[in-house]
Amino acid sequence: MKASSSNEPSSHVIDPLKDPTITDMMAFLTFLSTSYRSSSHLSKLSPPADELPKQWVITWRALSTFFTILCVYMISQNISAWISFETTLVPTFHNSRAALQFPDVTVCNLNTLVDDDRLPDNLTKFCNTSDLSWNMTVNTLNEIVDSDLIAYGARLDELVFGCEVAGEDCQPTDWKQVVPYGAGWGVCYTLSGERFGKPEGIGIFNSIELRMFLDSEKYCASISSGEGVRVTVHERGSFPDPNTGVTLGPAQTHHLGVKAQKVVKQSGYFFPECEKKEQPFYQAAEPCWDKCVVEVTLNKCGCKVEGSQKYDQYDLPWCEDDEELDLCQDHVEDLWMADEDECDCPLDRCEKTSYEIFKGSAKWPSEKRRKLDWGGEDPSEYVQARIYFQDFGYTEYKETPTTTFVAMLSAIGGSMGLCLGMSLISLTEFLELAGVLLSRVFRRRQDMRRRRREEEEEDKRKRLLSEGSANLAGGGGREMKAAC
Repeated sequence: MKASSSNEPSSHVIDPLKDPTITDMMAFLTFLSTSYRSSSHLSKLSPPADELPKQWVITWRALSTFFTILCVYMISQNISAWISFETTLVPTFHNSRAALQFPDVTVCNLNTLVDDDRLPDNLTKFCNTSDLSWNMTVNTLNEIVDSDLIAYGARLDELVFGCEVAGEDCQPTDWKQVVPYGAGWGVCYTLSGERFGKPEGIGIFNSIELRMFLDSEKYCASISSGEGVRVTVHERGSFPDPNTGVTLGPAQTHHLGVKAQKVVKQSGYFFPECEKKEQPFYQAAEPCWDKCVVEVTLNKCGCKVEGSQKYDQYDLPWCEDDEELDLCQDHVEDLWMADEDECDCPLDRCEKTSYEIFKGSAKWPSEKRRKLDWGGEDPSEYVQARIYFQDFGYTEYKETPTTTFVAMLSAIGGSMGLCLGMSLISLTEFLELAGVLLSRVFRRRQDMRRRRREEEEEDKRKRLLSEGSANLAGGGGREMKAAC
């Protein structure tokens, strides 16, 4: 009677994991589903598959597959939203007088060149000629550089003849001469609010009052077609961008009520770098980037885009009118978005303050005031501006991640609960089942390796025994033959 080996299973169990290669994936999934149902609380709610009609089983499996795919899709979207590190600005309103301070104010005369004795003959002729050829206009404008704008532009004492901040007179040392980015603004002057500290109240009695003289008779008609000044209210210590300012017309008093807005940006490994240190009169990043992208497009693609500054390249074709040039422009913008361009611009500030301006205008001065104080002088050359805080409130916009790690985990849990009806308990049961299955796979492989070694050793032992028996049999035959 042959004895049974202890390594052989006592009963035959249909188990797809018996073969470690698991070629039949459907059988594995069926086994996994059956094992999960039998080990979880769902087994009490789900009847055996063989007791249901075949159509119900097919429908149930189709719905299960659909909701599983939907769950996987929703989970992948949640993970993708987290790893994209998108941010949003969360506004918070504050009401605090101590947090507000007088901003910087920059004024620019819309006339970039003053037509007086300082102007060279070629520019004097240029400013006083009505019929100019395009080539002459282009060549003349292309020769004007920043130093020319400073030398031939309006001086501070010519532009501003009156300045008070909350009743205190301004001093020449409170002003700084600047030439902003972009063509058309000329030389400008920035009034620093640092010496004046914080406003004691709101309204026009705690305002920055500026009185300016246009001197339109000295306008360069070939460049300046309108009369007025450009006023920009910006953060203390920042470089002005007149593109964000307002234009004030002559013979009017303009009330500019401002509301402060503070933006706090995220800085770290997952977010773009920003400048944390305070730098005196730092340059804003946005105008620099815009100017650089335009210049790189002009130089590399040989076409112009909106905002082109170089007059000598105005005769170039538009990038959008040619497919190849348009692709070149897109490539430049892609490099700019990836921070791989040739621009050398400052980092954006981690905390910066901007001002929303609410403008109101009226005739200035009134007829009676003009007769009393102006002696009948024509006020059409003058502009008055009053800049003040409307209230002590300001809005702080804090940059926060759109999807945090905790929010991602919550969204994944909600997706699993919605699509699969899985709770934390059922998820734990599933992990436990997966652990059991993996341990069975490992044990099965270990058993097979042990069985294979035992079989090899058994075959080797049998081979040695058979060879020994053959040798014994051969030796006995030779002895018997010798005896005969």
